[in-house]
Amino acid sequence: MAVSPLRFAYRYWSVIFMAVCIGAVVFLPLVEEKGVLVEPTEAESVKAFLTSTPLIVAVSVTISGLAWSLGYLGLTSLPDTEVMAMCWHLTNGTWWSCGCDSWSGLFKIMPRMRTLYLILDNKHGINFADQTKLLIWLHGFPTTWPDNQIIWWLGIGCVPIVWCLCPILLSARAFMMVDKEMKKKGGRKEKSY
Repeated sequence: MAVSPLRFAYRYWSVIFMAVCIGAVVFLPLVEEKGVLVEPTEAESVKAFLTSTPLIVAVSVTISGLAWSLGYLGLTSLPDTEVMAMCWHLTNGTWWSCGCDSWSGLFKIMPRMRTLYLILDNKHGINFADQTKLLIWLHGFPTTWPDNQIIWWLGIGCVPIVWCLCPILLSARAFMMVDKEMKKKGGRKEKSY
């Protein structure tokens, strides 16, 4: 059954937008606030970005999740909105929260993206003490909140776990439950090796 381009775009818009974002990082030059082009160093080159472990992990987990859920589990027969929501949560966990926000903005380990985060939002370049004070102010914590790294990591540093690891684990659990239910009903045979 052929899927119309509009229906395909609706179902997989988050995956398409992820690919567009990666393409933009590859093809667009790095520009500073005042319109000055930044000459990328070897560490910020397109090659360094495309061969970086964080990018490879984020893209690989996204593709594996899509292949597993849409192919192996056969979730393409679900309504369009369900497939769109599944794709959004998958890309949100693997790319937007983990790859972009955590690895590029918080930990600054993804080439080119870390520079873009500094250019787009200068709060990513401030030091630890200033960042903690900003987060205390933004989140409305009392000013007596301890200004040490342990408390910071317990409150703010858990973001990669809460927004990246938990959705991935919950998705894996849901997929395994669906697979187990399909096997129980006889819809999917156990593989023998």
